[in-house]
Amino acid sequence: YDRGHVAAVLPYDPIRDRIVLVRQFRIGASEAGFPAWQTEAIAGMIDPDETPEQVAIREAREEADLEITALEPIAHYLSSPGASSESVRLFCGRTDSADAGGVHGLDEEHEDIAVVAYDADDIPTLLADPGVANGLTVIALQWLLANRSRLRQAWRDEATE
Repeated sequence: YDRGHVAAVLPYDPIRDRIVLVRQFRIGASEAGFPAWQTEAIAGMIDPDETPEQVAIREAREEADLEITALEPIAHYLSSPGASSESVRLFCGRTDSADAGGVHGLDEEHEDIAVVAYDADDIPTLLADPGVANGLTVIALQWLLANRSRLRQAWRDEATE
């Protein structure tokens, strides 16, 4: 199955030490026995004329009304190599989460996307939540747990320069 490729971003605010995730209705999750409302990192399909970085920035604007001011690569991987050629380019994106929240998305894509900011200290709880069952989100959250201190320091230093 050749579906295309995906770019995804976990928005992280190093000043407030918060992450921003989106909640969407996912029928496949429900059919697999998970909560139908899934909490996820921001993601979108990469169009032929776009870079993964451009998609991550564009999707953050469209899905969460967030500006991404820096990107840190997390991983490039195959989502399900036994069934699909789809690959995922995953990033952590620096953002300001002060006004994060509300419902966003594009009308033409019939999106109703709830935006929620969480304290980074909540990541272990999120990882145990069956409403966070999407592989790219789990990878992003685990990566941030391992890299949070380094990234927070680097991005805070850049913000004050």
